[in-house]
Amino acid sequence: MAASASDIIRRSYRGDVAHQHVVAISQHHRIQASPGYRAAAAYVTEVLRAEGLEAEIRHYPADRQSSFWSAPSFQEWVCEGPAWSSSTDREKWSSACVISPGCPPA
Repeated sequence: MAASASDIIRRSYRGDVAHQHVVAISQHHRIQASPGYRAAAAYVTEVLRAEGLEAEIRHYPADRQSSFWSAPSFQEWVCEGPAWSSSTDREKWSSACVISPGCPPA
């Protein structure tokens, strides 16, 4: 009989390993509709599969034209620059942000 997800988690849980996963996930900028969000999701999916669990990532449009319930989706964007430390830095920071055309194909 296959082990349930809760049995697998209970058998394999260790504080130091949980901390390592938190550190790995926190390395990604996880704002909605960003490449970092997808990278963090891919990391979690790989870890779950390595532990014998079924896992998949579902893709949804990130184009502000699609809506989910009554809320519009977020526009996908990429930002490659440091966070600003003062209002004068905001102009430099915002020039490093690019709105991308949408989610990659599933």
